[in-house]
Order: sequence, then structure tokens, then C-alpha cells
Amino acid sequence: MIDTFTKNLPQQLAVQIQEQYNSFLPIFKAYSDSENSIHYSEISLNYEISCFILGLAIFYKSVVIPLREANLSFKDFQNQESVRSVQIGKYVFSNNDGRQIQAMYRELLDILAKYRIPEYILLFSDIKEFGRNLNSYFKNRHG
Repeated sequence: MIDTFTKNLPQQLAVQIQEQYNSFLPIFKAYSDSENSIHYSEISLNYEISCFILGLAIFYKSVVIPLREANLSFKDFQNQESVRSVQIGKYVFSNNDGRQIQAMYRELLDILAKYRIPEYILLFSDIKEFGRNLNSYFKNRHG
């Protein structure tokens, strides 16, 4: 399921995201199978979509946020001086990249809005927090 998010990424980043997803999946499965219905019952009922959202959250934290922050930093440089591009390693970050990143971020927000998934669901410090937030989301969506 994580392949949906990693298929067009550089191999090293794709492997890192895959490894993180694979390390979270058994823990996430254990939560969904647990008897703790207060915190995880909805995940069990919506397990496939929960795994998809987990993959989306990892992609968001590993790809979207760093790109968005790079774009914001680039804009800060542009506002201070007449900077047209910034070189990061061998890559030259330009206005066109900034526009593409903004468009990608807006599209992601549109998708989240369409399916009424709050952005905070994608931001988590540990898998337990993600599971509980996602479970609450499903409860509120259905009830």
C-alpha cells in the first residue's frame, strides 16, 4: 500500500519511507486487534483505509513537510534580496519549484478536505498517538 506514495521518489527516500511504514505496521495491527475498544475499535473496522492513511501520514512527514519548508525558506531569501534561485547541493531551487510545491500542497489539502480528513491526523509523534487520533476521527465521522 505504501508503494502508492513511494513509486516516484528517489530510491533512498523510498526505502526509508518503506522501512518506517513496515516498522509501524505490526504495532498498528496490534492496536487494531487489541481489546482496547476505547482507543482503537474504529481502526479495526476501517483497517485498510487506516493503513492507507498511515502511509499518507509518513509520506506527508517525510516528503511534503520538508518540501514545503524548503519553499518557505526560499521565499524568505527572495524577500530579503533579489534572489532568483538557491543552490542546494547540485540542485538549483527556483521559483518554478516553489510554484510546483505550492500546487502539490494545495492538491493534498483539497484531497484531505474532500474526504474530511483533518491535517492534524497526518502529524503525529508516535504510532500510538496516530492510532488514537485516527480512531477518534473515524468515531466522529461516523457518529
